[in-house]
Amino acid sequence: MDIFREWINKNREYLLEELNSKIFKEDWDKYAKGSLSAWEMEVLCFYYHDHELKNINNKKYGIVDFFQLPENPVVERTFTKNGKTINIFELNKICGTCIAKDKTKSTVTLLTTTGVVTVKFRKEYFSLFDKQISEKGLDNVKHIVEKSWFNRGNMIMVMGIRSGDDFIVKKYASSIGH
Repeated sequence: MDIFREWINKNREYLLEELNSKIFKEDWDKYAKGSLSAWEMEVLCFYYHDHELKNINNKKYGIVDFFQLPENPVVERTFTKNGKTINIFELNKICGTCIAKDKTKSTVTLLTTTGVVTVKFRKEYFSLFDKQISEKGLDNVKHIVEKSWFNRGNMIMVMGIRSGDDFIVKKYASSIGH
């Protein structure tokens, strides 16, 4: 052990610096994940600086500005079935950060890069994406596998139509995606 004691005494400053750096990095990785904007959303529930999705490639993902959409949905085509005229609307995608949810109304409030939007889901889809999945581990304790998609701070993209001040999630059989 004398050899190691001598080496430790000789390299004391270097070893302390390395140990402190390692401890600091572990704490930083544990508590400081994300960007400044992510920290603002987590702590304050609003963005003081730029929105996390500000620099997303809207063209690549087909994302549009909700507030630039017409208030009434645009009819893409119509067809008649059993004497009834059925409208097929033009679908658009928006994305934002979840800031609130209302289980009774099946709505989620999204903070987009241009403002706040209320997104309405059908009850079955709302409950599908709002559920928390957990399973029992080998230690007989429940472990969370997946949390709700609608938790505050989660960023989601939804497809549907604008109807007045609301965005209604919609998909047709010919649409790509869920």
